[in-house]
Amino acid sequence: MLKSVLMAGVALAVLGGTPVLAQSTTSTTTTTTTQTGGAGIMTMTVDDLEDMTVYGADGQEIGEIEEVVRQSGGSTATAGGNLFAVVQAGGNWFGLGSEQVLVPVNEFSMQGDRLTLPMNEQQATALQKYQEDNNQFAEVEDDQTLTEAQGSQ
Repeated sequence: MLKSVLMAGVALAVLGGTPVLAQSTTSTTTTTTTQTGGAGIMTMTVDDLEDMTVYGADGQEIGEIEEVVRQSGGSTATAGGNLFAVVQAGGNWFGLGSEQVLVPVNEFSMQGDRLTLPMNEQQATALQKYQEDNNQFAEVEDDQTLTEAQGSQ
């Protein structure tokens, strides 16, 4: 009798577990909205952009935007227009070893809520360095959109 109860229990366990094995899996797809520098971030204000974390093409953090500057007359830095984000890139958690580099604003894009660049941290730190005491660049007012700042040279 004990043997038949035990066999019935095993049969129930096997049959009871079968649907779990037979369940089909469904996959979900996540859509990431990408807005390029021409459309997405150009409507943002300078204040919105400042202090944003910047991520690279590899998904790793590159740094943070410190300020947005405009190229002054006579500057030789013309790649990507006259508007640049000053990105504090590289270094460790305490910022030691980081550098301020100039990134043309048209290089940025939004992927979801992440501000991204089509490069990694090493490539970003190789960009032109920003020197605050250099008269080639002037800080852009915080309340301007990037489109307004680009147009008001």
